[in-house]
Amino acid sequence: MALACSAGVMARQKSTADGIAEYRKMLEDGNPADLFEAKGEDLWKKVRGPENAPLQQCDLGLGAGVVKGAWTQLPRHFAGTNKVQDVDSRLVT
Repeated sequence: MALACSAGVMARQKSTADGIAEYRKMLEDGNPADLFEAKGEDLWKKVRGPENAPLQQCDLGLGAGVVKGAWTQLPRHFAGTNKVQDVDSRLVT
């Protein structure tokens, strides 16, 4: 009985290992998250809005187009809008 139970466990472990190996093989071609990154990059560079400007020109408080470190300094007051804004509201503005 114990031998039959251990064989069942071994078969499940092997199928799990096979599943992991199959998943890793699928990721060799590329990470699915790359698709979301590419879509975001397109949105970042696309000219839109009433001023026909891309988001990459947006000033998040550290200068136009500077993103690194901006999240840690928001929300904050922006003189141009005379409002306290977080990242979401600033990007909309």
